[in-house]
Amino acid sequence: MNDQLAKSFKAAATKILRRLAHIALRSGVSFDEFVEMTKHTFVEAAEQDFPITGRKMSASRIATLTGIPRKEVARVQKADRVSDAEMTGKYNRAARVFNAWLREPLFTDGKGDPLDLPMEGTSGFSELVRRFGGDVPARAVADELIRVGALEVVDDRFRLSARGYVPSRGSAELFEILGTHTAELMETIDFNLRRGPHELPLLQQKVVYDNVPVEHVDAFLRFSRRMGESLIKELDFWLAEHDRDRRSDLSETGRARLGLAVFQIREILETPNDGEKK
Repeated sequence: MNDQLAKSFKAAATKILRRLAHIALRSGVSFDEFVEMTKHTFVEAAEQDFPITGRKMSASRIATLTGIPRKEVARVQKADRVSDAEMTGKYNRAARVFNAWLREPLFTDGKGDPLDLPMEGTSGFSELVRRFGGDVPARAVADELIRVGALEVVDDRFRLSARGYVPSRGSAELFEILGTHTAELMETIDFNLRRGPHELPLLQQKVVYDNVPVEHVDAFLRFSRRMGESLIKELDFWLAEHDRDRRSDLSETGRARLGLAVFQIREILETPNDGEKK
């Protein structure tokens, strides 16, 4: 990496670390704990992403690659690690059930709106969870969706009360999303940085204006939410029809993970009172 690229990387990393430091301090995570996590991730990245063909990835090799002392590398390698599956399982199960309820004909009406579901029956909530929630009790999924405000009970039936599954404020699932969604964005950018001359870049776009009157904030949030949910629902339909978990008749080979992420941007740069002071 040349000096200019290194400088650009450090500037980008500082922006990411600044936000992580803010969240860490607010969540009671100390600098020493953060450093320990960083050691683990550097060792893991060296082990998994920079192997030498035909040679074992030794502690000495990792130490040379990362700059972490060899004894520290050996200690980190022996420590317990949190798996990605542990971090994302609960969120993914609830999200899959939620999305299937919006998509599957058995659980929607003639207009494509989600039906109110009884707990049992061929088109009941238990059946929905059995098909799309994995090996987890239907009651546990219902409790999770109720907890985050996405589900309510009306006349002994379950009713969706939101069109998007977002875990509640302060829940551990939001930190799981922080990890998985941010990592996926960085993987997209990393692919675009190192893609071959004949590979198409992955979509990496956003639209932001920074001089919009604050009176339009709520209108934009409602409008963009409606547009975003419509796009995600359409893509969910397409992906479901091309996924072997739902279409066992698909004969094509290989396995790919595909998706598109959408999130809103909202930052108040100046309030009406600030303008009056000027």
